[in-house]
Amino acid sequence: MKILEVNKYYYLRGGSERYLFDITALLQQAGHEVVPFSMKHERNRPTPFASGFLDEIDYRADRPLGQKLREAARVLWNREAYAKTKALVKRERPDVAHLHNIAHQLSGSVVAALRDEGVPMVQTMHDYKRICPAYTLFQGGKVCERCKKRRYWNPVIHNCLMGSRAASTVAALEAAWYAMTGLHEKIDRLHAPSHFMRHKLMEWGIDGKTVDYVPYGLDLTRYRAARDDEDQGYFLYAGRLSREKGLRVVLEAARRAHGVHIVVAGEGPEREWLAREFADLGNRVRYAGYLDTPSLHDAIRGSRAVLLPSQWYENAPFAIYEAFALGKPVIGSSRGGIPEMVKPGDTGWIEPAGDIDAWARVMENVSEARAEAAERGRAGRRAMETIYTTEAHTKAMLRIFEKLTAP
Repeated sequence: MKILEVNKYYYLRGGSERYLFDITALLQQAGHEVVPFSMKHERNRPTPFASGFLDEIDYRADRPLGQKLREAARVLWNREAYAKTKALVKRERPDVAHLHNIAHQLSGSVVAALRDEGVPMVQTMHDYKRICPAYTLFQGGKVCERCKKRRYWNPVIHNCLMGSRAASTVAALEAAWYAMTGLHEKIDRLHAPSHFMRHKLMEWGIDGKTVDYVPYGLDLTRYRAARDDEDQGYFLYAGRLSREKGLRVVLEAARRAHGVHIVVAGEGPEREWLAREFADLGNRVRYAGYLDTPSLHDAIRGSRAVLLPSQWYENAPFAIYEAFALGKPVIGSSRGGIPEMVKPGDTGWIEPAGDIDAWARVMENVSEARAEAAERGRAGRRAMETIYTTEAHTKAMLRIFEKLTAP
């Protein structure tokens, strides 16, 4: 089978790209041919198909107003993306297209081109863009579902995207355009990595019969489980330093907890504010910045537990998969898909999102429970070996592809 993998970025930028490269390798290992389509970028991974990629579009760059307006119009219809997708399909004749993040830069023009060429499509739902113009269902420091029933004027009113009225207006027009043209409905199947994502899509009116739940898997040969003697007793937060991720909660909880030390790995818009606001914690909090993969794995192995205090509806965070693969338990919030994987008494602890006292208690308790944490970490590793396997994931995705390509 020949599979067209479509994503707007072709370098490791976040979880969706991580999955893109993982599923590409898994499909190739299973004997299938993979053809990528993306944007050109100096950081892209090498591929013989790069010449057919879309010219790079960076909506955050500072450009003249006229150019910005022309690029904003391409969010609704991108002639280059449409033409290059059609040309690629005519040349390569893929059996199925697997879409990832295409909004803005690639746009629904890719969907239209694939439909015109008769290529069946599956899209992995990495985020909530299908139902939320701002991707996250989170605004103003709390969960937001104002746009349900196609109330797409809300992003303009509340400046949902990047705090920008202009960007929010474009996102609202984009959502309204897709609703009016029905471009989203031209995608044959949706892949939900969590039950929560599937149920949320159904709540917003998407037919559950078109949404398949398939959890991710990780190649465990790349992950050495932690030894008990590597535990240095600190808690680790690894991720973007932004409000929806909930780092404020655990740092405030650390103020109320005795003997709790936290290592923060990552960067983001709240970095300076957090360091300033919680300066009184002193050496109980260490900001490690961005860590490359080997350094991050070492940091996870050295922790007592990994913290996932998210305030928004997490989908299927790779942070959980990686913690489990490295033999570490997770203390997670009760939001989104987190409770599907983190099982209290087994692979970790679940606490109410935003409940500072509850987070203070659990961190204080776990800091004194080395043996219990180690056992829950081992349970997480067993879950990766038996439930969240690459073999199971690959077979499930191929079943979806095969159903769409069956005569």
